[in-house]
Amino acid sequence: ELAVHNAELGLKGAEGAQAAGEQEALAALDDLAEALALTERPARIECYDISNTSGREATGSMVVFADGMPERSSYRRFRVRSSADKPDDYAAMREVVQRRLRRAAQGDEKFLPLPDLVVVDGGKGQLNVVREALTSWELREVSAVSLAKREEEVFVPGVSEPLDMTEHRQARMLLQRMRDEAHRFAIEHH
Repeated sequence: ELAVHNAELGLKGAEGAQAAGEQEALAALDDLAEALALTERPARIECYDISNTSGREATGSMVVFADGMPERSSYRRFRVRSSADKPDDYAAMREVVQRRLRRAAQGDEKFLPLPDLVVVDGGKGQLNVVREALTSWELREVSAVSLAKREEEVFVPGVSEPLDMTEHRQARMLLQRMRDEAHRFAIEHH
């Protein structure tokens, strides 16, 4: 009887913790929508990172967060082909995003649905490359932001200065968590 009682308490605690985690994730998404001036909370977010070993063997990673939680079954890795001779983060990012969008356009279920928001590890240059890729596929409804590592600055298209995220702690932490997960997933390949 004691074991059953303890198991029931443990199950209720786990369910409560999961529900609390989901509520925190949704609150972070609301905060992110407000910070980025999005019309609604992004349900699906993809985050990209490029990693290489001493300038060679560049790898791109795509991690997916659905409703603010990691969706590991949707994570993807890409071996970068375009910058075999020398490291070129912009070319690598362009290739990875273009390949991902091409697979979606071909109807590949592994690359559907399209994201509401794309987060890229890097600065304005990486963000511009992603915007160009999205525009080339006529996906103007997909928002994009970048998160630069050094100062944890968040950039949006068309704005030269980083966003002031001081009032959006939950949103900033969610972006950092996604970026760190994309980085971890890319490095894990090596």
